[in-house]
Amino acid sequence: MNSRAGFAYDNFAMMKLAKDGLVKLFTTPGMGNRKIIALTETGMDLANTTVRRLLKAELRALKNMGTERIEQFIQLYSELFSAMQEEFIKEGLCDESR
Repeated sequence: MNSRAGFAYDNFAMMKLAKDGLVKLFTTPGMGNRKIIALTETGMDLANTTVRRLLKAELRALKNMGTERIEQFIQLYSELFSAMQEEFIKEGLCDESR
């Protein structure tokens, strides 16, 4: 997908969210046709409700996994993170001080 198609999609998605009353779009002088996006009170309520539901589901999933499997996950994820960081450094995507 080219970047123009991506922008068109993003614009469509933002317009839908604005139409649904979840975000408000603001124009800013000097920024051309770019817009600032802010959550409305309704959008903020939906976001907060959704985040609470996601956190509850995540906590239930962790509880169901049990301590031993969580510890295994943390160890494996730590190894993956270290390996990815090494590869990012090789690609010049981040510096070695991180």
